Amino acid sequence: MPSGRYRIVRKLGEGGMGRTYLVRDRKLGKYWAMKEWKEAEAGEEAFWRECAVLRNLEHSCFPRIVEIFRENGKRYLVMDWIQGVTLEEEIISHGSLPIPTAVRYAIQLCGALALLHEGEPKILHLDLKPSNIILTQEGVKLIDFGNALQAGATGGKTMLCRERQAGTPGYVPPELLTDGIEAADERSDIYGLGAVLYAMLMGKSPGAGGEREGGLKAGFWKEGAEPVLPSGLRRVLTCALQEKKENRYASVEEMRLELQRVLEKENGRKRGKRMGFSFCLAGIGAAACIALATSTFPVGTEGARQRGSSPNTWNEAEADIGCPVIRQEKRTKKNKRYIRGMAEADKWGRLPYEGLLENFRERIEEEAMRAEKMLNAGLEFFEKKGRVKKTDH
Repeated sequence: MPSGRYRIVRKLGEGGMGRTYLVRDRKLGKYWAMKEWKEAEAGEEAFWRECAVLRNLEHSCFPRIVEIFRENGKRYLVMDWIQGVTLEEEIISHGSLPIPTAVRYAIQLCGALALLHEGEPKILHLDLKPSNIILTQEGVKLIDFGNALQAGATGGKTMLCRERQAGTPGYVPPELLTDGIEAADERSDIYGLGAVLYAMLMGKSPGAGGEREGGLKAGFWKEGAEPVLPSGLRRVLTCALQEKKENRYASVEEMRLELQRVLEKENGRKRGKRMGFSFCLAGIGAAACIALATSTFPVGTEGARQRGSSPNTWNEAEADIGCPVIRQEKRTKKNKRYIRGMAEADKWGRLPYEGLLENFRERIEEEAMRAEKMLNAGLEFFEKKGRVKKTDH
């Protein structure tokens, strides 16, 4: 164990090439993640490869290198400690994730992969799996670049050891199993992302219960998925998990756009149901109030004559009663001004459009509750006045 500057707090994880610890920096008083690599020669190459990759990454989606050192014959990589839970822990604890949540995570992962694929030099992660994805308050973070490929200055690739077949069963692209690491490209990461999306939606690993290679070639994701997934999402999985990489998405941006359409459709469907229910409640409450008021107090001159008074006298009496319909009309005018003000704020960029819709929906739900309360209050009021029999409601 390293002595001096870093004190080990606890173990964060362990893999085939070493262990990762949470350590406290005695000098700075901060906490870091420290990766301890095994002494095997195969680990030497992976160690320096991960160091080279992380040096070229300057984004909040990825950990930042703090220090590299050797002690007692072992190599150590100190980097940012990303606080959160791994996607693997989330799936184990809660099973399958809600469709909108899973799709949002997948969209964020598309953004992280785009930074790798479109950067200079280009980087392939090649080890996408739930345990290498951390969920934080700021979004998803991608870790563990020990299996990554990095394009060199001449356009070639920094190769993995051929003796070390990297990857996790169920998440390894088929071309890496059949043709080796030379066949890897951006579409290999797309396959891994599709497998991660499958795990989020189904609550289990794509290769669960099957052999490493056989599970990949059997179209395993389709089992049990057809009855529960929207057609758009099934198309995304079908394309991302094609056995031949030529049939997958050409880029993560293409996959991201397709996922964005799925998310918008899913959110629109749920929002439509909520707003439709709210409008229904509001309409029922308002209609009931209006029907009650018009049936109990006939309006106009004829209604006033029935009570032996002039129209003016009747209007004053109605105003004294404080009919719920009048209060409802005032609130309706107030809501119209509120909505116009919200739209104006959105016009000038002070309120996101999504926020406008959400506030409008909440406002409608509040009005539905008020309408129901007004109806009950109106009935109680008319009962006391003796104008409505108790048996009427």
